[in-house]
Amino acid sequence: MNSPILPSVASDLTTSERPTLLPLSTAAWIRRQPVRALRRLVEGGNFKRRQHARKRGFEWVWNVATNPQGRRRDLRFWSVEILTPRKSRRRTAEEVIQSLLPPQRHRLTNGEVCDLFGWQYENLNAHKKAGGLPPGRTIPRRVVERFLKKRLLH
Repeated sequence: MNSPILPSVASDLTTSERPTLLPLSTAAWIRRQPVRALRRLVEGGNFKRRQHARKRGFEWVWNVATNPQGRRRDLRFWSVEILTPRKSRRRTAEEVIQSLLPPQRHRLTNGEVCDLFGWQYENLNAHKKAGGLPPGRTIPRRVVERFLKKRLLH
């Protein structure tokens, strides 16, 4: 769990102008909790302002796996909720999603989408082949918004 990169990542996230999505391992490291504990909170359905072992769960978690109904989940957490949980309360899905995307942009490049989800290009191409995202060098903002809304765990 000790990684020389993660402290600088956590520092960058707190000073970042725009929130981001964090993979499960990074969220666990920042919260100083085992990956299993965070996964159990999400996969056991113990999130969305529920109490689990006296710990508040998570409201803003996405499954960005190529096959969202498959056994394997690829979870992403909203950085604001992980770093400053009080700032993440009483937000709408629309507000959270808009905070993740570059303002006033109608199309996002493939690189921006990969950065947003923490994907390699192979992951992006798998989503395109599976029909979750359209082919091409750019992706319309509304498509990314719709993807985020569909993949938000409730």
